[in-house]
Amino acid sequence: MTRDSHRRAENLYDLARRAATPVTASAGPDGGTAAAPLPPVPLPPVPPSMTEWLSRLVLLYGLPVEYLVPDARLLPRESLRFFYLDPNWQRRLVDGAVSVAVSSSQDAIQVLTTFERSVESALGAMAGVRPALRGKPAAEERPDTGHGGSADIAVAPVTGFLLRSVAVSGWPGIEVSGYDTTEPKATSVPLPILRLERLSDDVLLCLFSGLPKRVDFLQPPEGLHFGVRRDAAVPSCVKTFLRGLGHGRYTAGVQIPGAEAPVSLRVGTRASGVMRVDATARAARERLIALGALSAGDSFTAAEFAVQMVRPAGLQSFAWGVAPATGTGTADEDGATR
Repeated sequence: MTRDSHRRAENLYDLARRAATPVTASAGPDGGTAAAPLPPVPLPPVPPSMTEWLSRLVLLYGLPVEYLVPDARLLPRESLRFFYLDPNWQRRLVDGAVSVAVSSSQDAIQVLTTFERSVESALGAMAGVRPALRGKPAAEERPDTGHGGSADIAVAPVTGFLLRSVAVSGWPGIEVSGYDTTEPKATSVPLPILRLERLSDDVLLCLFSGLPKRVDFLQPPEGLHFGVRRDAAVPSCVKTFLRGLGHGRYTAGVQIPGAEAPVSLRVGTRASGVMRVDATARAARERLIALGALSAGDSFTAAEFAVQMVRPAGLQSFAWGVAPATGTGTADEDGATR
């Protein structure tokens, strides 16, 4: 037994021992003595070191990968697998962990007395594990938990995914966001991420607090830059995707799905890619007016043109119940599936 395991065992045993109901001797009806139980005492708090250990355990820290993916064929290369984390499985995980302090039937009874408190403490501290590891304050409040001796603990479901792809090794700083809506809205608040970690060079594990209906994978945004894109089907065709300017129903700066405008290049300079700014700006303005994203009387200055030329980091979305986009010429610049 390691030093840490020995310390945890002592914590568990001490917690169970102090939770045992004391008894006292009293006079019986025949003049003898009988053991009379004292009033129940409140359960002692779970030691902080044990709470920290169990909270990481229920987030699968320290578990062999074989427990998560028993067969490599379940997670082939370039695959993504979403899952629920069964709360009963988490409880059995805690059950096995606290059993390190059980050496007799009396110990088993005492550990069972404090088992629910241990589970409650572990699940309640889940949200603080990742901020603590990153050296940041916990942004989320502790989830509401049930009391009164009930085994039901009301916390948000824990869901997640396993991604095995060259994107994990190619972009170590890949960003992940989960939302409880399939629609990309500026007001959408991401679900709390309980864990985001690379298990190997090409395997990424992520756990959410809640059920995401859309998960976004964003290439590490090292910085904004301008650029255009060549049509994959017609390499000689160069285009730019259009973004809203705050007019009508189009949010300023947000890409308009499927909207694009041709980019004009100077004659004889196609290989070097020198753009004709005036012609490209006119084409973008006319297309925005046709889409209702700009009024005919509105100005289209260098600022509005710059918004159309921004090339952000690549984004790929996976939405619940939404089929991937098909066809050519209609995909978003960031490759997102909306």
